[in-house]
Amino acid sequence: MDIIFLGGLEIETIIGIYDWERETKQTVILDIEMAFDIRTGTDSINYVTLNHAWNTPNTILSKFIAGIAPERPGWTLYHVLPQEAFLTSVDTAVPTVQGQVSVSIRKTASNYSLS
Repeated sequence: MDIIFLGGLEIETIIGIYDWERETKQTVILDIEMAFDIRTGTDSINYVTLNHAWNTPNTILSKFIAGIAPERPGWTLYHVLPQEAFLTSVDTAVPTVQGQVSVSIRKTASNYSLS
């Protein structure tokens, strides 16, 4: 089982039952763990993938937050252009026909690491 972590996801929203609760936006901070079995994501014989339009969290994490996307057909060339915003850590792996592309991001006020 593989786990996708989204840590420190801050969403400004209006929540509450009573009118007075819904007068002011509140910040909700989420730490999300999504468990997936991504072994089938490399099944090129049956063209099975977990990174498709109806698996929105995985698509958003890999393509938009971690910034992993192909430049050429068949993933012969790809780029990693992260847009992690306020997230302090991101770990993901995208199965491709060329093998797995893994990205790990760690960010503090004074340090940024992308591997």
